Amino acid sequence: EFDDYYAGITRPTLKERNGQPVVYTDADGNQTPATALVGPEQVEEDRIEEGRRHRRSREVTLFTDDVASVSMKGTVTIDDQKWPVKRIIAETPAETLLEVVRGEMTEISRADYRRPA
Repeated sequence: EFDDYYAGITRPTLKERNGQPVVYTDADGNQTPATALVGPEQVEEDRIEEGRRHRRSREVTLFTDDVASVSMKGTVTIDDQKWPVKRIIAETPAETLLEVVRGEMTEISRADYRRPA
């Protein structure tokens, strides 16, 4: 009971001070502007034959007063970059914690690709 009461009091302040504007897009393409708590970007790198695969992930907390329903087929746009929802980590009546993930590839340098002039 105390946790619910405390969260109800602190959530608006937390959202106002630490919130970042995002856009949640559901599977049907409906866009909803929202304020979210956006965690830092984590980067994992896998070396493969074609180059390097980078997997970027971050946690995002969406508040239900902005986005009432979140699905696994949605995306969150943060700073003009679309992040697909990978999983829903936790849900409460007031907020939803998501893991969003983006992938990208970079080429491995080829031998003698750049030679001094």
